[in-house]
Amino acid sequence: EKAQKGKLIFMQPTAIYNRQLALSVGGYQTEGFPQGKPRYQDLCEDLDLWTRMSDLYVKGKAIVVVPEILCRYRKHEQALSTNSLGMLLRMRHIKTNVRRRRNGQKDLTFIEFRKQLSEQEYKQLEREAKAADALRRAYASLKRGKLLSGVKHLVICLWNNPSYLPDKIRHNFLKG
Repeated sequence: EKAQKGKLIFMQPTAIYNRQLALSVGGYQTEGFPQGKPRYQDLCEDLDLWTRMSDLYVKGKAIVVVPEILCRYRKHEQALSTNSLGMLLRMRHIKTNVRRRRNGQKDLTFIEFRKQLSEQEYKQLEREAKAADALRRAYASLKRGKLLSGVKHLVICLWNNPSYLPDKIRHNFLKG
């Protein structure tokens, strides 16, 4: 159902999948990325694989999510200090390819995707990434009781993308 609606389907790190099906959709992609750092091929590589596997719904295959919590996953502290721009670019690349595949078009390599972004689109993605980074830092600061730092990062978040915080609240806390 989610695949038919063009939604990204993300599975967490303890997923179990059929190796042959994963290989039939190309496995983990390592070609079509720029050399050097950041290594875009290492960002969201599981999301990329899952979305390509989700396309198998047209062949009657399904991704099944067990509704019970079977494990806990903890993000390490360094995750708060990493820049979101690479992740955001990679996620947009993956979502673009989901739409392209489902419209009968060929996937774009990351290099092709990046080249087709206008300067204005790229700058908007930079602002979105800065807002995401600032919101994570605000949360970490407030959690540690550092009110001024938390407020400062909330202001940075809102300055870079005024709709980011309200969108996060709406999608994460006001469901249903």
